[in-house]
Amino acid sequence: MLAEEVGCSTMATYRHVANKEELIALAADAVLGRIAVPGSETGTTRDRLHALGQNAFQELTSHAWVGPFLLDTGRPSKHANAVLQALTTIISEAESDPTRAHYAAGAIRAYLIGWLAGSETDKRLSSKDGSPKKKLSPAAQAHFDYGLEALLTGILASVS
Repeated sequence: MLAEEVGCSTMATYRHVANKEELIALAADAVLGRIAVPGSETGTTRDRLHALGQNAFQELTSHAWVGPFLLDTGRPSKHANAVLQALTTIISEAESDPTRAHYAAGAIRAYLIGWLAGSETDKRLSSKDGSPKKKLSPAAQAHFDYGLEALLTGILASVS
């Protein structure tokens, strides 16, 4: 389908990537690269973590396959590392221990990917006819928001 979409032969795509998994990994990394990281001028540490979590959630729910792919493969990628580094940097504003800041960032990443890769995600992200939705239901959004807020509350209460 990709070859048809870009107007080349199927084999021509493999001049640029080794196999289907590498192609999917590059596509997933491109999606991760679209996650907006809030700047330091946009509010408190909590505000920025919340915004980054929501930005990632919105981008990744638009591409529902990315969460399960990241969970299944665990492949490192340039943009996945950049998002984790952005989380760590924001948390470091309130947490002086770099190891604890990294652990806290990893917890947020794990919540996000785990929520998206959950068994009900496909149902929450598909319409009745099976086509992708543009947005989650309000109940699904509220479910995610509650978990993110609980996680941020715990992290920020435990920082030094």
